Amino acid sequence: LAIVVVTLPVLLIDFGGWTLAQRATLAAAAAVIAIVSWIDDLRGVPTPIRFGIHLAAAAAIVISFGGLSDVQLPFAGHVRLATTGIVLTIIWIAGLTNAYNFMDGIDGIAGAQAVVAGIGWAISQFTNWAKTTPKAMVSWFTETSRPRMAAGAIFAM
Repeated sequence: LAIVVVTLPVLLIDFGGWTLAQRATLAAAAAVIAIVSWIDDLRGVPTPIRFGIHLAAAAAIVISFGGLSDVQLPFAGHVRLATTGIVLTIIWIAGLTNAYNFMDGIDGIAGAQAVVAGIGWAISQFTNWAKTTPKAMVSWFTETSRPRMAAGAIFAM
């Protein structure tokens, strides 16, 4: 909980590129996810309710940052997704959030996954694929992984 309290205000700092409204949306969505996860740890939250909240937070992020509009697929080339891309982005973000929520109960696995995925995101920045990745996916992953990596490092000591 302390990690969340420290991390959330950092999301409001202007590092360039995001508007205050985008940063506030990201911080609010992350806070809602953290609160629901904390309540789930204390007394349990039914899966449909928890996943519904994950979907709502993901939708807020996609409304603020935008969703996946087109992709470059192997053997298929450039594919325009239009509205389908927005839905896929919401499902992807909510699914990833739910996966981290699940892994959080297994010592070290969430932090290790965040490091491996972070390396993958860093490598993707040097490829053409990074140009088609919506900021919503990248920002949600990095901001939700940071507290998990810090928590993993603390518990590993």
